[in-house]
Amino acid sequence: MLLFGNSAGGKRIILFFLCFLYAFFALSLSASAKGIYDPVTVQIPVYCDKVSNTPKANYEIHMDTVSAGAPAPASDTITVDAAKVGYFELTVNEPETLQYRIYQKKGSEGSIKYDDKVYDVYVCVVNDANNELTYTLSVTLAGSATKPDHVGFTNIKKTTPQPSEETPPPASEEPPKKKSGASSSKTGDQMWKMIAIYGSVMGVLLIGAVIYIVIKKRKSKAAEDMQTKENEV
Repeated sequence: MLLFGNSAGGKRIILFFLCFLYAFFALSLSASAKGIYDPVTVQIPVYCDKVSNTPKANYEIHMDTVSAGAPAPASDTITVDAAKVGYFELTVNEPETLQYRIYQKKGSEGSIKYDDKVYDVYVCVVNDANNELTYTLSVTLAGSATKPDHVGFTNIKKTTPQPSEETPPPASEEPPKKKSGASSSKTGDQMWKMIAIYGSVMGVLLIGAVIYIVIKKRKSKAAEDMQTKENEV
């Protein structure tokens, strides 16, 4: 204070110097706080089941970062062979809780039914008794309260339905239905045929009756003539 006196300029210099010291110590403390912990590498395992009777059945798994400012994984997409385990990896520098979402990208193989489950994964990073970072994982099915033990996907080989061994009974065949017009025409033809037959029979009978009557009359006349002759003698 004696160096600068009571001048306004001296007060400004002292105030500037105090602000500089405050900013310097604040930045130093922040930098040292960030360097307190050694980074921890978090591994999130993904289990992929075997797909029966399908060679080279791979799973393409994707992970989205949900928490704002959360560290991104080393790769947001991994390819996992069937019946094996893949891992997402990320590096965390301080204690915090992070949320990620994991799901499978649907493949192009039409003979496979792809698992469409979606998982929310929570990474809880804390400092342990030795002041070192450690983490735990918590998994839930997205949109539900279900908490599976791990992130897992199961793709299924589609199967074509096998034909039944039993021979189905033959379908009953219905006789073709007669058309009404054809039926009427055939009925008319049959009626005329019957009339013609009856007419022929009646004609024959009538001719026979006429011949019988003529012959009978001739016999009767011949008998009368003979009787007359006998009477005359």
